[in-house]
Amino acid sequence: MSLGADDEYYAELALARARKDAILTSADHGKDEVLAPRTLGDRNGYDSFDYDCYESQQWLNYQILKSDRQDGWIETLRWIMLAAVGFCTGCTAFFIDAVVKYIVKGKFWIISEIFDATDTTNGRGNFWTAFLVWLGMELFLCSIAGYLVCYIESCAAGSGIPEIKCRLNGIRMRRVLRLKTYFTKVLGVLFSVAGGLPVGKEGPMIHSGAIVGAGLNGLKSTTLGFDWLKHRPNSRMRAFRNDVDKRDMIAAGASAGVAAAFGAPIGGVLFALEEGCSFWNVKITWGNFFCAMVSSTTINVWMTGINMDVDFGLLSVPGMITFGNFAVSEATAYNIWECPYFIIIGCVGGLIGALFNHINMKLTVWRLHNVNFSSHRRMLEVMTVALVVSLFSILFPYIANDCTAIANPYNSYPLPPTQLGDRGACYAKDCKCEAELRGAIIQQSTTKWNYDCLYDPDLKDSLVQFACENYHYSPAASLSFNKGDEVIKGLLHNPEKVNMGTLFCFFSIYFILACWTYGIGVPSGLFVPSLIIGAAYGRFVGQALDDANMLSGQGDTVSDRLGVYALVGASAMLAGMARITISLTVILIECTNDVQYAVSIMLAVLFAKWVADCFNHGLYDIHIHLKHVPLLEPFSEKEMFLIQARHVMSSLNETGGPDYRVETLPKVCKLGDIITLLKETKHSSYPVVGYDDVFIGLMRRDILCAVISEGKEKLLQDTLEEIRVVQSWDVVQSLFPNYPTIEEATEWASDKQKELYIDLLPYCNTNAFTVHSNTNMRRVYTLFRGMGLRCLPVISWGSNKVIGTITREDLLGQPIEEGLEAAEKELAMIRRSGTFKEDLDDEDVVTQPPPSMGGQPAMELVTEQNPAAASRPQPRNKPLSNDHDESIVV
Repeated sequence: MSLGADDEYYAELALARARKDAILTSADHGKDEVLAPRTLGDRNGYDSFDYDCYESQQWLNYQILKSDRQDGWIETLRWIMLAAVGFCTGCTAFFIDAVVKYIVKGKFWIISEIFDATDTTNGRGNFWTAFLVWLGMELFLCSIAGYLVCYIESCAAGSGIPEIKCRLNGIRMRRVLRLKTYFTKVLGVLFSVAGGLPVGKEGPMIHSGAIVGAGLNGLKSTTLGFDWLKHRPNSRMRAFRNDVDKRDMIAAGASAGVAAAFGAPIGGVLFALEEGCSFWNVKITWGNFFCAMVSSTTINVWMTGINMDVDFGLLSVPGMITFGNFAVSEATAYNIWECPYFIIIGCVGGLIGALFNHINMKLTVWRLHNVNFSSHRRMLEVMTVALVVSLFSILFPYIANDCTAIANPYNSYPLPPTQLGDRGACYAKDCKCEAELRGAIIQQSTTKWNYDCLYDPDLKDSLVQFACENYHYSPAASLSFNKGDEVIKGLLHNPEKVNMGTLFCFFSIYFILACWTYGIGVPSGLFVPSLIIGAAYGRFVGQALDDANMLSGQGDTVSDRLGVYALVGASAMLAGMARITISLTVILIECTNDVQYAVSIMLAVLFAKWVADCFNHGLYDIHIHLKHVPLLEPFSEKEMFLIQARHVMSSLNETGGPDYRVETLPKVCKLGDIITLLKETKHSSYPVVGYDDVFIGLMRRDILCAVISEGKEKLLQDTLEEIRVVQSWDVVQSLFPNYPTIEEATEWASDKQKELYIDLLPYCNTNAFTVHSNTNMRRVYTLFRGMGLRCLPVISWGSNKVIGTITREDLLGQPIEEGLEAAEKELAMIRRSGTFKEDLDDEDVVTQPPPSMGGQPAMELVTEQNPAAASRPQPRNKPLSNDHDESIVV
């Protein structure tokens, strides 16, 4: 049963205060960790999924009885659902982008009217009036975004990419995929971007797309109390009500979010593969690609409806952010000897990205200590950041006072210039522009003249007049007093050089503000701020090389090349912060519509990641770690070669209470015994055993509760040998994902009925993965991550008796450290006893286990000779409870 809005808020507030106490306790011991080790029953809202196929007799009967026609209908519905996810995600992106566009346009129109500049006078005399109006508008917009997150739904904060990455890794985080979170995210990012904060809307789009995928998969919403399939027991849509299909739809939604944000469907698929999904196959690839294609096409069509420069339906705006058109010519090409420049830019970009991550990590730790446990403090921080950012955005160009004449006024006004300025151009029909005449990219004009060598539509909104006279613009205002995507276009395409001091000051201050902003109580993306920082850094390097006469080219051709360095710098910065490589390269190539920059981008991205990895992890991984989420990385630690399954497993004879000890279920047992066991323990799965504890299968708690809740008296039998009809798999699908607790599932049972038996064999997974006690932990880790396991039974060598289980949390942190200590003690004992003919040095790597580590006798030997090696310090984190209210369903 889900909580109400008020109850949920106070529950979250109590959890935040408990976390603060744990943080302070950790800080008293001089640790950098944000959370102290969890105690029994404190899951911090995290649970895990079992993505392995649950091959029970109940499930097999369901698959066998399905006809080929039913399978065909299900596959058709799958593609229809993927198209719906892509369409809805594209519509969401269009809504955000269109509303932000008109809010920002209205905001800047008000300020320009207050400045009231003319051809001969600037607007600096009206600056302080504009200053007060600007602060009021910015603070108002940011307050809406902050209120939505701080008081409505805290899960909407940030980009949402770490949470989606955890969900695809197999971790349940409450309320991340709820409809309430979706609306809070969409509206919040809309106002935070419109409010001028150094955030992007691209990251939240990935989260929004994932929520759309999760919601359409089940056609069910906890927020609205809606279940479209509740009274449709024969609907084929029930086939998608399982964790695996829901995971695949979430991945498709994330890919669609990237495609809608950048107009990069291929990059979206690769992003889900590289950064999100832990489990991948060809089927997921096809689905994600189709969904991303639909999403990109949808926003492309809708954007033509508000773009007055193109006819409706002309697919020229594939995403929320574009980098403009990069011309392919000698003016923008680069030489092979410039590759070392790109490598150096990549290395330095990796250092700056690592510095960004380090500072943000320290800020986040401070924020968790002092801010996040209180909604009021969190809101106050939002308003403080908004005030500082607003002051910088308007005071920076005012102090710079750098009004510059526009080389070609046509870039700002829809009237042809009366004079050609300093560069010269031609307006005759079929005029051929030479490279020396280029002021920007050759672009076909949409008015009287076929060609205009100086006209670049990408600069139309990037040159900000601010308080300057007409036909002038402020380079400083074009950086700080502008939309994020327009700032990127200006850095990439403006042929005029920016003052080096202005560029450096903007880079430094914006770096600090972006680092401070990421993690406050508003929806915020990382892509646009990092691209702006990197583009400013790359352009600074490009202009410095040009000033030192280290770039090839003649005349104005060099000014076109500055955009290449800005693009390379943006690539390096984003790779240094997020540690994305393949998908980032493809996204940037799709955004530029030009593959000629592939080599330069790849060089910068690779070297930036290699350098940054020497210092810390990516920013998304850092935030996951600070929350103590048990995320399984792609590769296990090297120390796991030494550790065996028996070193970290929870055993049958373990002390410390039922939640620290493995509990098993007999193949046929009394209903009352099941109720007692499930009430006393919080395990997610129970090994089902036969005579002498021989392993038969694995019984999931949620499926057992669902079967008991729906089957009721039909399951009960008087004797052990009596045969009952197996319940249909539909009873499991109908309750997904809000499975009942054991108390709710057995409300109907009387005391007499609790003495009757239930045969668990048809409902347990008889083909579950198992490992022997001497299995290397590297293999165990690979099984968990590759197959999406939640619980792995450990059986003894030769007898197939269940002797323990391993869960996700046994693969990380304290259990691994304890297992490594126990393994090292055993190895030292074997060395002293002379088991090996030659002593091993401390630096040697153990390539095979000693003979005495093979089974139960070795465990008894270790217990007798070294009890500390087999004992487990308390408390221990045990299997997660499945008595959940699945509040993350949308």
